Parts: sequence; C-alpha cells; structure tokens
Amino acid sequence: MGMVVLLLETKREEDMRILFAVLCVLFFSASSSFANTIVVDLTNRVLTYNGVTYPVATPRPGASRPVGQFTILQKREWPSWTPTANMRRRDPSLRAMRGGPRNPLGARALYLYRNGAATMYRIHGTNDPSSIGRAASSGCIRMHNDDVIKIFASAPIGTRVIIR
Repeated sequence: MGMVVLLLETKREEDMRILFAVLCVLFFSASSSFANTIVVDLTNRVLTYNGVTYPVATPRPGASRPVGQFTILQKREWPSWTPTANMRRRDPSLRAMRGGPRNPLGARALYLYRNGAATMYRIHGTNDPSSIGRAASSGCIRMHNDDVIKIFASAPIGTRVIIR
C-alpha cells in the first residue's frame, strides 16, 4: 500500500474536519482490517462505512457516550421508541411511540451489542434532520434517514462497529 502525505496549513476548524474525514476514508478504505466495519468518529461527527463517509449527530455534552467496539446483532425498520428514565426526567411529557415518520429513531435502527450483550446504543435515523452534524443526542448516533437506510441495507447482522 502506498502512502500519500498531505500538508495543509489552515486554522479553520471546518477545513480540518473535512481533511480528517477524507483521510479516514482513505485509511479505512485501504485497510483490510476495517473492511465492512462501521467507524464512528465522535469528535468530527462522521460515520464511515466501506469508503463512504456520512455526517452524524453525536451525544450532547453530559450524555452517555458509546466508545469502543460493538457488533450489530439486530436491525429494525421503522422501530418503536421508548424514552429512557433520564429522558423522562428531563421531559415528563415524553411517551413511547410506534415506528413512523414522527418517531425520534427515524426510518431504521441498527442495535449495538458489546460482547453479545445488548446496549442502549443505536445507530438510527431521525425525525430532526437539523440535528445532524451537532452534539445533540442522548447517547445514540443519528443519521439522515436516507443515509441510515443505505447502511441498513448493506451492513449485515454481525457487522463490527468501532466508535471513538
């Protein structure tokens, strides 16, 4: 594998984020150990899968943050949603919802497991596309519905997910 070194002199944060996303795509596309692995970069708010990088919403400050290695062991189309106890403490009006366009989990959800055990973390769509690119979630990774539908269709059960 060849290596390309890029030198960029900039202080603009957006330029650095774009450069980092491009370098992630180049690295993960070239590395066979990351083939068919979803990689989420919490700092730069991007998800990379099979050489394609997508913008995501990440956990807001103070929210639980998924970090480490996970496996997708369950997938749902138009998943139902139940607010956590913490969410209900912040907003007592929240109630469980069936799947559909108004549901906070959006069009698809990929359920993340660690060592075979379910976690509360998901990669899912959203009913609030304006949150993408921001630290806005209660712990999950949010994507535009069109993007999560693509990932849902191409990432099989057993896909490795690395979140850092």
